[in-house]
Amino acid sequence: MTDTNRFDHASSTYERPNFPFRCGREAAFGRPCPRGPTAGGQCQGMADCAPFQTRKVVTDPESGEEREILRWECRRPSWAGGPCDEGPRPDGSCACTHPPCAPRPSVRRQRGRWALIAVAAVVSLVVALAGLGQLTGVAGVPSSLDPGALSGKHAQFTAPNGCVSCHAGHSETLAGWATALFEHKAVSDGCVSCHSFGGEDDSSTTLAFAAHNSSFPDRKDAPTADCLGCHTEHRGEMASITPVVDGQCAGCHTEQFDNFAKSHPAFSPNFPHSGARTIKFSHTEHFGKHFEDPRYAERAPKAGCVDCHTDQADGRLLPGSFETGCASCHEQAIKEQGFAVFGLPEMADPALTADAREVCGFPPVEMEAAQGLVAALAETMPAMESLSEAMDGADPTALAEAAESLMENKEALQEMQEELSEAVDMEEAVSVDELTPTVAYLLGVAGDDSEAYSEQVSELLVAAASDGRAPLDEAIEEREGDPGVLLAGLSPEMVARVTCSWTANTEYEPVGSAEPGSGWAAEETQISYMPTGHADQVTQGWIAFALASKGQDVEGAESFRERLLHPSEGPGRCFKCHVAPSAEDAEATAVNWAIPREDVRPFTTFNHDPHLNVLETGASCATCHRSPKEGEKLTDAQKRPGPHANEFLPIEAATCAECHHDGGVQQNCGLCHRYHSEPGIKQMDKLAAKKE
Repeated sequence: MTDTNRFDHASSTYERPNFPFRCGREAAFGRPCPRGPTAGGQCQGMADCAPFQTRKVVTDPESGEEREILRWECRRPSWAGGPCDEGPRPDGSCACTHPPCAPRPSVRRQRGRWALIAVAAVVSLVVALAGLGQLTGVAGVPSSLDPGALSGKHAQFTAPNGCVSCHAGHSETLAGWATALFEHKAVSDGCVSCHSFGGEDDSSTTLAFAAHNSSFPDRKDAPTADCLGCHTEHRGEMASITPVVDGQCAGCHTEQFDNFAKSHPAFSPNFPHSGARTIKFSHTEHFGKHFEDPRYAERAPKAGCVDCHTDQADGRLLPGSFETGCASCHEQAIKEQGFAVFGLPEMADPALTADAREVCGFPPVEMEAAQGLVAALAETMPAMESLSEAMDGADPTALAEAAESLMENKEALQEMQEELSEAVDMEEAVSVDELTPTVAYLLGVAGDDSEAYSEQVSELLVAAASDGRAPLDEAIEEREGDPGVLLAGLSPEMVARVTCSWTANTEYEPVGSAEPGSGWAAEETQISYMPTGHADQVTQGWIAFALASKGQDVEGAESFRERLLHPSEGPGRCFKCHVAPSAEDAEATAVNWAIPREDVRPFTTFNHDPHLNVLETGASCATCHRSPKEGEKLTDAQKRPGPHANEFLPIEAATCAECHHDGGVQQNCGLCHRYHSEPGIKQMDKLAAKKE
């Protein structure tokens, strides 16, 4: 029977209650070393099994020969457990091996260590919450309760609510505090409650924390941005939290580099000309040809590039306005590019205008011609009476005078007779050769087939004589146009007067002739529009209306589009400078009338001002913007998208590195690159929206 109390303090010398370690053998296989470990935890059990080889000489009783017998014996001392029951193996190795002794901490030692850890945790918690400044009374030492003063801008609007303006508060209950240990409430989430960024949804935290608040499909591994990754608060009222060091940028970029001059990646092959051109302007033609002409030499820019490129936008130097740069040469030509909108066509049966004549109150015009004939006849009556009296009196002298007076009135009488004949006979109608392409498209008829369109045009004339421009408005709306734009400024009364004049088979005679830039004008057999100047809204409206007719299966649409968009006459002359959608692209109908002011590289910035101040004003632009030399051609990669190629070679990083290098001008990332696109404050955005 096993004695379970053999290690009791009354029967064993192994009881060591004050020692921090106990024997590992006791825990491993129930037999501790008698000496046990030291106070430092070192094993003192030095008497493991050590087999001993014995030698014995035996004499064979039959043969008398002596032979040697070698045997292995276990001689482990009794205090170490005594000899093994199995004994050594034939090769002398111990058959009863045990793992090495590994002293273990006693329960008392473990309790002490946990107690020390608990005390340290409590002290750390107190320090974290109260801070060294609170405990030591030293000012300026941050803590959780007082981590330090906010920057001046943030301190202004967080004062009423305190920390919860940025930091999410916990519940006052113990369960709320425990839940907070497992909930992630980043401070950055609070940033987007005030800060807005460019994009379709500037309130989206996904967008705000994306790389450069944009998504990059090629970078699936791009880390999620976090405001605190770049901006650190609680550094004092005067501290600025916006500066970012280059190392912070390098933390996300896969292509690492030390500085701009030595290892910045190469610019794109077409930098900075990545966008399609909206204005067709040839610097070579103007400076090499037009400004060399003595007639225009005085209009050449005196200060070079900056005479025309004066419009600043975020440091970008853009072309100035038409009025300041182009009007002196091109304004008059624009005002002269008028186009016919409505005209009296040749009618297959002029009698079709009878209803319109009735609306206009005719036959007053016919009666007027008749009255003129009667008046002319009346003027001949005195001469007729004198002639009759001379005949009765047989006075040859009086007869000759009366005949001479009668002959003088003959010419006026004949003219009045011809006018009356024209007013009564409408067979020879006054008209243009064919229907204007504009009206042909609005009515959906062929403009060169008078038999096909006469009835519809007659109805249009009748309606116009009665309601002015109303039937034109309806026809435009039927083609999904906006008459408020296309016919802006056209007087309904003028349309009615012109129509009545046409139905009277006469040409309309305006009070004054149509002058360039006069807008709507009626003369003879047409109503035309003369642009009032550059960026004329009516002209732009008709161009957009014509472009929108692409792909429509309407009779006359193609002729209307060709006439209105012809590049050498009418509104189409605008395309001498403005890029129009290609005829092959049925989807493109919009014209970019103005040079885009939006930044095509929202995360890259360049300020021309300091460069123009350092270099020679005007001529300095050619330092970076270089024209190809004779025989030098742009590659396909260097050409701007669209049909109009670049005039200048791309700018290379080496050009910038001539000044921006070690020992030269600064070259940190933040000089040219910015992280946020269209940053703003939501409260300010709301105020701006209310003002609009």
